[in-house]
Amino acid sequence: MKKVLLIIAILFGWVYANAQDFTPSDSYLYGVGISADEESADSVAMLSLSRSIYTKVTNESKRTVSEENGSYSSSFTKTTGLNSSIGISGAKKDVSINGDGQYVVYRYINKSEYIKERLGRYAEHMKAGEELSKKQYMDSTKHKLNLALGHFYRAYEAVSDTTGLFGLLYGFDNAKSLSSVSLKRIEETYYCQWEDVCANPSDGLDNSNGFREVYAYSGMFSAKYLYAFEYFDGAKWSKPVQFYNDRNSFYTTYDDSIGDESFSKAVVKFIPKFDERGKICILEYRWLFEEKIDGIYYKINVPEWLYYLKPNRENYINIRI
Repeated sequence: MKKVLLIIAILFGWVYANAQDFTPSDSYLYGVGISADEESADSVAMLSLSRSIYTKVTNESKRTVSEENGSYSSSFTKTTGLNSSIGISGAKKDVSINGDGQYVVYRYINKSEYIKERLGRYAEHMKAGEELSKKQYMDSTKHKLNLALGHFYRAYEAVSDTTGLFGLLYGFDNAKSLSSVSLKRIEETYYCQWEDVCANPSDGLDNSNGFREVYAYSGMFSAKYLYAFEYFDGAKWSKPVQFYNDRNSFYTTYDDSIGDESFSKAVVKFIPKFDERGKICILEYRWLFEEKIDGIYYKINVPEWLYYLKPNRENYINIRI
């Protein structure tokens, strides 16, 4: 009896191992790998999928450029090219064992599901960004400008994946249209309401000690709260070294990424530099792109060009004495 049960178990295991949930069809982009071990088969499958996407994106790019300009653009290829070692986000995995005892691994993407997921993510982040942007600047929502920028960037990211896959499946013109809308909202949010960061000329701090108190400024009057920002001291980008709401306030912090307390003042550390006229050189600053996860505000490392969407509109900390 035990022998019969063992045979049944072995047969069931063989059938289960060979059962394949995924069936190749035009509804999918896929790659397959076969090897004696699952890890190697999976690597081959992912490489096969990567090359398949790269080939399709490149061929479509060539065709589109040729139709529009009559010539091939190598710069366009660079923006859609895919390194074979890159894992394709959202690629599902199907594993079975063939009659020779080898692992057969499929890595695949359902085209319609991929488009739906990307569009859903885009819509979700655009909505969240718009809701934050509607809040008045005096609103106490911590880092609302930074969070709005973060949502608009995530929306842009959803329809501008580096593989070019979304553009291939949804249409390059359609994808570009969506990404342009999110970029426009990033620009409008980044330069909204004439926000500025100014140094306090009567903060009692001596220039020689390398510190300066700064506060938020909007239009012709002081704003209530600071947004998250970094400043460039000539060598690196840094965050302020201290935050508080009032100079005599009991509550201060060296890191404003935790908690929902909004701060109106901060201290920046710098070594004053003077130009040829003897004036202190101003420091460049930039708003951060952020997202809030489990109550903590995290900086999103966006491409540098997103900080300078408007030529000659870089903002600065005005070091006044």
